Amino acid sequence: MCGIAGFCISDADYGKIDTAAMVARLAELMEYRGKDATGVLTVNKRGRIELRKAKIKATDFIKGRAGIGTAAQVALIHTRASTQGSPDNPLNNHPIRVGDVFGIHNGMIHNDDHIYQKHGWDRAGQVDSEAIFAAIHHLPIPGDALGQVDGSYAIAWVDAAVNPRTLWLA
Repeated sequence: MCGIAGFCISDADYGKIDTAAMVARLAELMEYRGKDATGVLTVNKRGRIELRKAKIKATDFIKGRAGIGTAAQVALIHTRASTQGSPDNPLNNHPIRVGDVFGIHNGMIHNDDHIYQKHGWDRAGQVDSEAIFAAIHHLPIPGDALGQVDGSYAIAWVDAAVNPRTLWLA
């Protein structure tokens, strides 16, 4: 299964923590949970979002992106063990973006095809995880969106339309 991690730093503590080191260490510690792809989303104090992902293991990802996460107030980190959808397609690698929602997932969704068919939404990638973030993006209340998902999950997401500096967890 995949590895997920993240953080949200308070305004009072912002600037006191080496966030680049924290992003790197969290990614490296989770590498054993998935080596097919690595991704990091960061949000700075002004709400600027940066999304980076690649089809490589975490240690190589971090080496090639020294300083990733510098000045981050919010971060999502994902190491992928691919089960559905090839890591060759960047749309299958996390963090996954659907509209203004950026998310990471560990688990397995059993009704992802049904969710897309029921609502008539377009699918960009082939991973089950995308259905979760499509539901969160399209439906007004996250609880209603998650109520449609059948399976197991630990998820974290940022909704840029609501507030990119808020980290959501379920």
